Amino acid sequence: MKTAYNILWIDDEPKSTDTDQADVRDFLEESGIRADITFVEATEDGSIKERLEHHLKDPDLDLLMVDYNMVGLQGDQLVRLIRETDHIYLPVIFYSSSSVSDLHEAVREAQLDGVYIANRTALIQKVKSVVGSLLNREQTVKQVRGLLMEGVSEIDTQFYEIYLKVWPKLTEGQQVDVAKYLKEIVDERAKAAKKKADAFPSDAEALGTHLTEKFLTATYDTYTRWRLTRKILDASGHVEDHLAELKKFADIEGDEIPLNKLRNDYAHKSRKTLLENHNTERCIAIRKSLRAQAANIDAILGSE
Repeated sequence: MKTAYNILWIDDEPKSTDTDQADVRDFLEESGIRADITFVEATEDGSIKERLEHHLKDPDLDLLMVDYNMVGLQGDQLVRLIRETDHIYLPVIFYSSSSVSDLHEAVREAQLDGVYIANRTALIQKVKSVVGSLLNREQTVKQVRGLLMEGVSEIDTQFYEIYLKVWPKLTEGQQVDVAKYLKEIVDERAKAAKKKADAFPSDAEALGTHLTEKFLTATYDTYTRWRLTRKILDASGHVEDHLAELKKFADIEGDEIPLNKLRNDYAHKSRKTLLENHNTERCIAIRKSLRAQAANIDAILGSE
């Protein structure tokens, strides 16, 4: 399951596709998916073949939109070019202002496999049909497990990047305050290991060395790293606007299930148990939450 779709759109009249591109973006957004559309204009000199070469090297392409009747390059020529790459099964949607029967005949004569056909007026409906089919296959428990494992792990590692960015900017007093807070967490999570907690560094310099060496190790789990990140950001005082979003990573608010809990559920519960609540709405919520957290962390790391 994905949070973004990479779409390659080819037409010889760029302006004529503006509304269609906006409609595709809106449709995918409803499913929690960002549409990353790369538009390539087909020019009369046929140079599109050379200009497409680097785009077709992208292994993450999800969909190809092609005007079949272009000046300088017919759609069937383009698909043959694509099928010679690693994108043997890449879904291709042909569209044209010509009649659908004419398109079907052109595709049949060109002996093209794995393509979809749409009249220009019904293009968005065809996109919804094709992408809807793709989503049905992607929204299985297995696929969502993979998305959550990768997405939460990526966020988890970025907590360390936030620490490296913000920690040096804290005053010594603020660092000591964070040290005391982290010791409380360690005490909470390690009552059976009191000796380890007693030996924990509480002065700022020793703590900084400890965190730099241990932050991304098994010493701390994701939940602890999240709590520490919040504390450091709160102490820094310059990214308050982002704390509300960051809280949603592990704090339960109303009916929302935090990402960390969802990750743990999909990692440790059986498929049968997960299917009791696994549905389209949950998949959309997971995608939107992953995207929101990623954008939030990017904003924090990009702040002064």
